[in-house]
Amino acid sequence: MLSFAAVGAIVRRIGAHPRVDSATVLGALCIYLLIGTFFASLFGTIAALGDAPFFVGRAEPRFVDFLYFSFVTMTTVGYGDFTAATDLGRMLAVNQAVIGQLYLVSVAALVIGNVGRERHRS
Repeated sequence: MLSFAAVGAIVRRIGAHPRVDSATVLGALCIYLLIGTFFASLFGTIAALGDAPFFVGRAEPRFVDFLYFSFVTMTTVGYGDFTAATDLGRMLAVNQAVIGQLYLVSVAALVIGNVGRERHRS
């Protein structure tokens, strides 16, 4: 939940910039990293509350394993060394991959494409 609060604060701060600049780009990248961290925490929570292992072949993963799995999933690199064992884990991984790609090709691209431009105030 703290990730969502941080994302909200960053969006508000970015929205206050009159010009799209490096701080705006860094803010957009921070949001991307927070999405990955949120999903890592979600995967870890599911593993802690579930009665089955979260990963195939890995009975007791560490948080770094969930973080690694989250960013490999979100970037759609998919090394294949970690695989979600449950339907819930796999469906969340699919959602994260789609969210991550849509964020990069829409939000991040839009921000980077407008670097140096003034914002129109409504």
